[in-house]
Amino acid sequence: MVRFKCKDHADVQVFDAVAKALLKAMGRSEVVPGALAPDEVAQALLQLKQAVATNEGDSPDSTWQDEGVSLGLRALPLIDMLAYAQQYEHYVIWEASKF
Repeated sequence: MVRFKCKDHADVQVFDAVAKALLKAMGRSEVVPGALAPDEVAQALLQLKQAVATNEGDSPDSTWQDEGVSLGLRALPLIDMLAYAQQYEHYVIWEASKF
């Protein structure tokens, strides 16, 4: 599990394979832990939204897609967090989580 955190926002927790796909869609490396500085959030948000809009990576054999839940749907909580972080100029960090 990977937990995404941002000041004054609920944490977003996802399975490792989903987190790696989300990080890749944001144009980041798949390394955990990691962080986005406030000035990097807007670009990461834009890239994630573009990937979701074009269904980049959506295929039935993708490791993150199970039981018909697309990466786009799984990305919504992170998109919300990134939009919040952009608005309030906060960092977004991610780290391994046991739960």
